[in-house]
Amino acid sequence: MLENYVQQDLLLLETQAETREEIIDRLAELMEQRACMQDTESFLNRVYEKQKQGVSLVGDIAAVAYATSDTVPETRIAFAHLTNPIYWEGNANVSYVYLIAFSQDLRDEQKDLIHRALSQQLMDEAFIKALYEVEEVDDWMALTTQQKKQTSGV
Repeated sequence: MLENYVQQDLLLLETQAETREEIIDRLAELMEQRACMQDTESFLNRVYEKQKQGVSLVGDIAAVAYATSDTVPETRIAFAHLTNPIYWEGNANVSYVYLIAFSQDLRDEQKDLIHRALSQQLMDEAFIKALYEVEEVDDWMALTTQQKKQTSGV
């Protein structure tokens, strides 16, 4: 399911960031450069509003930031693998950051399915082990597709 929303040109592997705002901003700018949204500032305002409302951690190593916006023509997921973990919230330092840009017309049920699929991946020990070993964009895409096949019968 997630492979319907990811693109190879929305993945940053082995990238550096000092703060969560820096990596979220960078992923949003990447999405705007790839025509996945028209107004980064408006989208980011919504993302940061959501960040204030609750926890965005999945497991101990990943964070998911997201927002719904009318400036997003199609739902997309951007991903960053950080070379050095960054402080996110609580006592957590994360190495993986997902940014989900939901289009305004995507149904709430579909958004929930995307969140659930991503959470299932990030709570799966085999997936996390494989994620640590990802070095190429193609590897990440293959891992995402493989995980879908493994969990599709559930």
